[in-house]
Amino acid sequence: MRRLRFLMGWLVVAVVTVPTGCATVTETWRKQLNLIPASQEIQLGLSAFTQMKGEVPISKDAEANGLVEKVGRRIAGVAKLPNGAENSECTFLFSTWRRSSAR
Repeated sequence: MRRLRFLMGWLVVAVVTVPTGCATVTETWRKQLNLIPASQEIQLGLSAFTQMKGEVPISKDAEANGLVEKVGRRIAGVAKLPNGAENSECTFLFSTWRRSSAR
């Protein structure tokens, strides 16, 4: 009985997740599973970024900030965005953060 419930659980997961967003990345031809829509992913990222800005101080290290900005701009320039948006329509923010304690 337990095994049947276990198998039914996995069947439900497969039936729900497979149709929701299995896609192929055209550059690599790899499959990816999208569990949330791109618009929600963007909103979650923006929300996390806003929360982090309020909790962790931004680094004042000009060299580190410059490197992150340079690499980030290069990636953003070639990144494919969801819903056909163009990179020129988007605002990209790059920051480095100071660690509050050494690990």
